[in-house]
Amino acid sequence: MSQITLPENYPISKQHISKLRNLQPASKTLYKEKYLNTYLKEVHETLKEKISVDLKVTAQKFNLDLISQEEYLKYKDGLLSSVMNDDIVDGLYDALIEMFSSIDAFSLLQTSTLESAHEQITIENLADFIGEQPEKTTISLTQVYDDAFQNCKSKYEKEVGTNVQEILAETKQLIFVTIFPERPIPSNLMLDADEDDLEIDGGKVDLTCPISRAIFKNPVKNKNCSHTYDLDALRVYLRSSNSCPECRASLSSSSYTPDLMMQARVEAFNRDQLLAQMVQDKMEDETDKL
Repeated sequence: MSQITLPENYPISKQHISKLRNLQPASKTLYKEKYLNTYLKEVHETLKEKISVDLKVTAQKFNLDLISQEEYLKYKDGLLSSVMNDDIVDGLYDALIEMFSSIDAFSLLQTSTLESAHEQITIENLADFIGEQPEKTTISLTQVYDDAFQNCKSKYEKEVGTNVQEILAETKQLIFVTIFPERPIPSNLMLDADEDDLEIDGGKVDLTCPISRAIFKNPVKNKNCSHTYDLDALRVYLRSSNSCPECRASLSSSSYTPDLMMQARVEAFNRDQLLAQMVQDKMEDETDKL
């Protein structure tokens, strides 16, 4: 008995062709807003927790005389290099490449399918299909997608797209401020000049609200000028003013957004204050030895 070979593509009805033509893959911006941001938030929280645990363990080692004062004071520099090259960061890069490649591959699959689709078979045109020889060898839709995906992935790996660059830069900036909350982000980690808008005094980033003059608790950033304020203080301020207290740019209840980078700085700053208290007695003992 001869084997039965199934066809690799089928005639598509006009209705389904229309649906396929109207089907649009999520744009990279929409995809990021709906799906990617949740994933990124989990990755960022994992990185922040990893850094905090490492620093707490190191403080405990210092208190137990397992490392010297010099090793303790220099630990953050080594930690920065270690986390930047961590598997989590490498895994994020791979995930982003695959996510954006899949979006582009779907668009190519859609185009290829519409170009190779036959008209719908009916009683009237059935005779036209009997004994028909295809003009070219057809391949499965799975193969079309797989080939498109690999091509797109190779393209992204050779020339990293803007979306991937922005996300990786944001992640590396977050790592930096979580380790060094009061330092300005170095230029090699910047894609734009937003950091220049922060108050920097003596090489330190100001973590106090320009309205309340207290350390930020819930920082929000003005989308019109990038200055940051504490939310509670801002709500009171907006009752009597609609301009930025720093540069007079327009300011309203709809013009600000959470400042996640400043929030990470404040959390790290508060952590460092607790660590300083943890090793205070040990530091004083080491000073007395000098």
